[in-house]
Order: sequence, then structure tokens, then C-alpha cells
Amino acid sequence: MIREYCIRGIATAVAVTSLFLFACKEETKKEATGVKSSEVMSNSFEKIIGENSSPLFRIKAVKGLGTQQRAWGSDIFAFHIGKGYFLSVCHNLIRGDKGDEQLINLYKRNISKPYLLIHQKKDALFGNPHLNSYFADDHKMYERSFKRFLFLVDVELVEIITDYDIAIYKIADNFKDLIPHIPSIKIDTKIYDIGNDNYYGLQSAPWNEMGHMIHKVSIEGYVDHFSKYESIDVVRDGFRYLTKGYLKFGSSGLPYLYYDKDKDEFRANAIQSELFGIQMRIGDSRDNTQYVNAIATPLSNIKEKLRELGF
Repeated sequence: MIREYCIRGIATAVAVTSLFLFACKEETKKEATGVKSSEVMSNSFEKIIGENSSPLFRIKAVKGLGTQQRAWGSDIFAFHIGKGYFLSVCHNLIRGDKGDEQLINLYKRNISKPYLLIHQKKDALFGNPHLNSYFADDHKMYERSFKRFLFLVDVELVEIITDYDIAIYKIADNFKDLIPHIPSIKIDTKIYDIGNDNYYGLQSAPWNEMGHMIHKVSIEGYVDHFSKYESIDVVRDGFRYLTKGYLKFGSSGLPYLYYDKDKDEFRANAIQSELFGIQMRIGDSRDNTQYVNAIATPLSNIKEKLRELGF
């Protein structure tokens, strides 16, 4: 009898020890990934970076689509706020670097046109193969180097607001039936406090323009802004956020998001505008700089325009 109890006691001890070691191992995994035992990733966080659910895209200038003279131009981040409208920056349209004609003039003269870029792993737009019927052969292609299908959607430039470095685009009429299927995000025209804990940036994954990444951003201050291009007579001014976070070169046009914990939802609150002039130099080398701070335009600056558009 004593021997039986001993065996049972040893078995129980082994089982308890195994469970303890398993729990420690799982807790170590969670600590390594930065996830506490009481935390579970919200659906909103998963959705905001999903290939078929993120509202973040890029808009690209293209010359001669469907011809042998097709030429790809510059592209910029843009995000869908619903009803087929996209917000971005306008400095890429008016800069005209190195003597090149301003992109906005190329659009006006119908030499180049803006297109919304949608990359998909599968040959089915947002997972729905029936939507592929909207795309002619010159509007859909397989990019072998990225292992992605590229869908091009015609968009139109609605307006630029140079003071605030904002451009507004809209889906062209020939693609208007796609609008309900394109992921969008609600807008938020509040001004948030410096140091708000629920502020984030949404941009592409670190390597290039593919993928999506959500990350913490800090509102470091408020700015009565002024900046001017040397080559053109354009001034950018007005109220801005001074932000701090992980900022990639080419991140202009990305949305800054407020996360509402009670509703478990993100809302677009500002647009990434400028990085130049706000850099951290490493090792006193002009060639070794990291973008840490940036200038962002709050959507409160254009709330009257947004109301005109029905938001």
C-alpha cells in the first residue's frame, strides 16, 4: 500500500512539474514577443495590417498604361477614408525636382495618370475572384520579383491643399462599383494631447512598400509650422503635430491613428508630411542619419473640406 501511494505521489509530482515547466516556457515565449499573459492581440490590430483589410495603399503616376511606352512614375502613400476618397500629401505633385515638370501639370495635360496600387498574394482582389472582372489585362499583372499580383485602379485628383500638404483623390467612375469592397478607415478630427498613449503610425513593412506595419508613435509637441521649397513659390504653414517614432524614408502620406480602446477601433487623425530638417545625426556624419521626428498634419485642419465631401 505504501509503495502504491509513493508511486502515485511521484507521478503527481512529475505531472505538476511538467505543467509548471510548460507554463514557464509559454510565459518565456510571451515575454520574448512582448506579449503579456493577460494580453491578446485585438482584432483591430490584426485587421489594420491585413492584406485584405488594411486601408493603406499607394498611388502611382503612370505614363502610357497599355502601350509599349508605358513608364512608371513616382508613388506615394494614401489611405481610404470611405466613399472612394483617399487622403495623401501633395508635395510630390508640385515639387518638380531637377527641372522635371510638376506631376500635377502632367496630370492636367493627361500625360500621366494616377493609379491606386493594390498588391495581393493570390489572384483574387481582396480574396474575391469575381472582382477580377473589373480589370483589363493592362490593369492587372503578376510581379514575379515580389510574388504578388498587382491590380491598378483608376483614380482622379480631386484637390490639393498646399498650405497643409494634403492631396485628395477619388476612385474614377469606371471603378466605382469596387468602392464598397476597398477597406477604409473612419476619420477623427480631434486634436490629441502631447504624449497620448493610444497613438500609432500605419505604414508598409520595413523592407519596402509591401506589407503593412502598425507601430507606436508619440505626439511630442505642437507646431505653428512654416516651410518653403527653394525651387517653387509654395509655402506650407499652419498647425501641425511634432511626432516621434519609427519613420522610414518615403513615409509621407501615411496615416497617424488614434486607437479607441473602448470601441476597439482605429481612426485616422493625421497625415505624415515632412521628415527633412528633423534628423538625428549619428557619429557626426552627414551620410548617417536616422529619421526620428516628423511633422504631421492633423485632419482637423481640413475638417470643413471633409464635411463638404460628406464626412
